[in-house]
Amino acid sequence: MYIQSTGDVDKVHLRLQTEAAGLELFIVRRILYCVQKSLLCISTAQVSSRTMAEATASFMDDDNFTHVVTEGIRYPPFVTEANLEAMATFDIRDDDIAIVTFPKTGTNWMLEIITKILSAGGRTDASSDDMVGKLEFTYPHEPRPHHVMLQECASPRVILTHLTPDTAPPGIAHPQNNVKVIVVMRNPKDTAVSYFHFLEKISFQTGQKRFPSWGEFFQLFMSGKSNFGCYFDHVLSWWQRRDDPHFLFLKYEDMKQDLPKAVKTVAEFLQVKLDDASIETIAHACTFSNMKAALDNSRYCWRLEDDIYRRAKQAARLEMQDKAGGNWTSV
Repeated sequence: MYIQSTGDVDKVHLRLQTEAAGLELFIVRRILYCVQKSLLCISTAQVSSRTMAEATASFMDDDNFTHVVTEGIRYPPFVTEANLEAMATFDIRDDDIAIVTFPKTGTNWMLEIITKILSAGGRTDASSDDMVGKLEFTYPHEPRPHHVMLQECASPRVILTHLTPDTAPPGIAHPQNNVKVIVVMRNPKDTAVSYFHFLEKISFQTGQKRFPSWGEFFQLFMSGKSNFGCYFDHVLSWWQRRDDPHFLFLKYEDMKQDLPKAVKTVAEFLQVKLDDASIETIAHACTFSNMKAALDNSRYCWRLEDDIYRRAKQAARLEMQDKAGGNWTSV
């Protein structure tokens, strides 16, 4: 659902009411808040916003940012058309665990929690860094696509994906038997800000072209033209499966508020019996401060956050806040 004019707000309300009946009020309020803020920007400067979105969309067409566009959805260079085609025939094992997320909504956090739960339950000796990355990706330094590498991984596999039900393997979109799918959701404003900083980090580390501005990225995000498509469509398409017992839906904000509870919920969903002491130990290990050492030593560049980039990001955040008068709600 792309938001391009003030008239689209009624469509958003209707879709939320008809397709997301029962969606927690928290998510609805966050989505509508972000929609209303974007519509305010559009209504006050519609022509300039449209020009900005078109210019930034052209910027995204650069090979550094978009490798393939399928059914109107842009994908990053690591996602090839061949990889997307292979999803239709990817074999799912009966004990697979899939983590489904839109980018920057808690993928690595959930991966860390799950691997520690499986380890504590004696189901695996692997760490989160031993797991193969996103299912649909292929990295230049790796000889084969991840969907091929996963075929050789020992069970239970933890499979990560940013795909929608329409593009994900059928065994994830329509799981059977003992397959488990965990969907992590995050409020759209924080998702957009985190996504912008992530792309800034990647461009900083690789020397790629940087996004011109936060404002231009925001227009891309709200119009569904950033990589992996529209945030709202992604969340709602998976939310339709909320009554399927193969799925567990968690909110990023709830995890931050009560991490031990989230760990216990995930462990019960995965049918791993843990005592209270083990749950507390895992929760403590999966706080952001304690995860930092593991992520900074990761073999995957997107999990790193070196000191040089951290200082650059802090300076950029201060600049953004300063432009917003010190108040994120005006961004």
